[in-house]
Amino acid sequence: MANTISLINTGINSGTAVKLLNGEMTYGWKNRTLENPTDGTYGNVESQFSGWENPIINTTFYIPIDGVPSGHMTWALWNQFVKNAYDGTAGTQTKLTVTLGDNDTPFLSYAATSAATGTSIIPVQIKSFNLRFSPADSNNAAFWTINAQLVETK
Repeated sequence: MANTISLINTGINSGTAVKLLNGEMTYGWKNRTLENPTDGTYGNVESQFSGWENPIINTTFYIPIDGVPSGHMTWALWNQFVKNAYDGTAGTQTKLTVTLGDNDTPFLSYAATSAATGTSIIPVQIKSFNLRFSPADSNNAAFWTINAQLVETK
């Protein structure tokens, strides 16, 4: 579990970071390759690197409906992030930050650049999400579980 996973958007929550309660995350990477098969032959062909697809970030977190801790995601805030109309400008961009370990080491993404240095402020767009609540998960379904898919963007 990450120490802190947060979303930030200048147009939501006055631009203050919103933490994801008990957030978990996976980061998916896929290279683009070119393969040129030769007609009439069987077997492996040469594969060449041609870039990468935008990374997919999956996160799971909880929204307690009875008393959300200060600074954490609420259902109302989540809907603002989901409906954010990102138009390619910094003013509508949602950013993800993740810190890990005892020293709050930032998670770095290297997708936005071919440089050797990464960024700890990752621009993302919410692609999809699922909401689950059940009395089997918590007393009277008091904890809602969000599974969200984010796509890293420019």
